[in-house]
Amino acid sequence: MIGPAPLCAICARVDWRKGGPVCSAFPRGIPAAIAERLFDHRQVYPGDGGVRFELAEGKADLLRRWVELQEA
Repeated sequence: MIGPAPLCAICARVDWRKGGPVCSAFPRGIPAAIAERLFDHRQVYPGDGGVRFELAEGKADLLRRWVELQEA
């Protein structure tokens, strides 16, 4: 079974147009713990420079579903 996408998929800080996910918090690559949904980047993560998840416009329903899946 394939689980839910990482929070990055609905983050306004991630640019998917540059050949893959490029995050303003992690310009050298999104840490595996975040990409693999092992860490909720709505919280402080070492090296994020104070830049955390920001919900992309129109994605509130997807965030609610993501939270439900994380809690299951």
